[in-house]
Amino acid sequence: MKKILIRLFITLFISFIISILLYMINIFIIKYSNVDIATNNILDVLFTVIGILFSVGYSIIIGFSLRDIKNEKYINRFKTNL
Repeated sequence: MKKILIRLFITLFISFIISILLYMINIFIIKYSNVDIATNNILDVLFTVIGILFSVGYSIIIGFSLRDIKNEKYINRFKTNL
């Protein structure tokens, strides 16, 4: 359980850093560029996709049940892969 929480925290931290960097790049492009690029749409799409994938993945993890499986080797393999 601790490994999963550590990996989740690292993934969220890396995602946070990437989103901050994309935001800074977006500001730099808008401030110093004469080209009209719709870079705000990039961040909107990125956060929409992250939100959808997070909610789908979280619901799959919550809904996953090993209660009816009787084979202990199979259960242990599922738990290590999960």
